Amino acid sequence: MIDFTDKIYTGSDGRKSLFDCRIPPNPKGIIVFIHGYKGFKDWGCWNLMQDFFVNNQFGFVKFNMSHNGGTIDQKFDFPDLEAFGNNTYSKELFDLKIIVNESFRLVEQELELKIPVYLLGHSRGGGVAVLYGADDERITKVISLAGISDCMSFSNG
Repeated sequence: MIDFTDKIYTGSDGRKSLFDCRIPPNPKGIIVFIHGYKGFKDWGCWNLMQDFFVNNQFGFVKFNMSHNGGTIDQKFDFPDLEAFGNNTYSKELFDLKIIVNESFRLVEQELELKIPVYLLGHSRGGGVAVLYGADDERITKVISLAGISDCMSFSNG
């Protein structure tokens, strides 16, 4: 089993942020969760959702976007309004690529498994999941949980 919380990764523009990973023995697949606008990996029911999937034999990876306004020391608040104001879809796609690559590395190198990887995005994260999933053939399925319906109307990069 792989199980860690608040591991640091380096995302877009070299900004550091946090991610969690729980992979039970013999997982059916890995779910990479993408939070929404003004969101973060530990908001609301996301830890309960992680528990549900892990209890049903799915690995679960969730992370904070590097420009979501949080920091590695203050992950629940928005102390970095400058980073939040400079966030773009391109930066979020960059962060997601880092996390997806790390997820594949954990599964293929550390667990020596070939299992499907799914993207699950909430709200704006649903839009990011669709955009990313369209370009990475390693992704098996994309799930949009109350996802935005139009990325172009809200696009800022």
